[in-house]
Amino acid sequence: MISSDWKLKYDNFHLTVNEIHVWLLDIYKISKSENDFNEILSDDELDRKNKFHFEKDRIVFGTTRGLLKILLAKYLKCSTNDVKFIYNEFGKPFLRENHSSTIRFNVSHSKDFGLLAFNLNNNIGVDIEYINKELVAEDIARNYFSEYEISELFNLNELDRIGAFYNIWTRKEAFIKAIGKGLSTPLNSFDVSVKVDEIKIDIFGDSKIQSTVNLYNLPNIENYKSALVSFGEQKNIKKFFVSNFKYLLN
Repeated sequence: MISSDWKLKYDNFHLTVNEIHVWLLDIYKISKSENDFNEILSDDELDRKNKFHFEKDRIVFGTTRGLLKILLAKYLKCSTNDVKFIYNEFGKPFLRENHSSTIRFNVSHSKDFGLLAFNLNNNIGVDIEYINKELVAEDIARNYFSEYEISELFNLNELDRIGAFYNIWTRKEAFIKAIGKGLSTPLNSFDVSVKVDEIKIDIFGDSKIQSTVNLYNLPNIENYKSALVSFGEQKNIKKFFVSNFKYLLN
């Protein structure tokens, strides 16, 4: 079940400096074939897609990358062919410098759903994870979580621990994706809050980042957890759900 907070349609495509737009993609309702977005993908994107061994992974990549380009073209008021990317040394994509826009974006996907997040000026990170109860393991927590998170997690009963584990995981992933340095940012070098109704990140020894980072919860998606991180001022989040992309092509 998907929360009613996710709106079903948006046709303005005007992003302001005080907004974040988040798009939830129902991947296998959008795409039935790995080839649905081939005309939109560049040659290097097609090469990346075709390197995936399983068809489901090719569908996920093609759909999330295709919708990313469609939505960026809408925001930029240009053709999808004009949406080109560059990548930093850690693989995070940005718009090429020929675009005057200051749009920043991030992508995540897990199992049946993808998330795309957009804002102006500020780096942003988003993460969604399917809740796999078998993955909630003490060795993972002790290898990747901070001492505070480990203590909070294992003070919970077993049932509550599952949700808390994924609260931690998605919040950490969203943060390091916003930073844009991948796992060169150690996951145990900062604390995130564990409970769903507590929104907090504590960065160890970096007051500059601490003063600008914002963590947001996203509305419920049954059997999934998700999180969003951006820098700069607090922003209003607008949330949209896509199960059919055809109207976006008009």
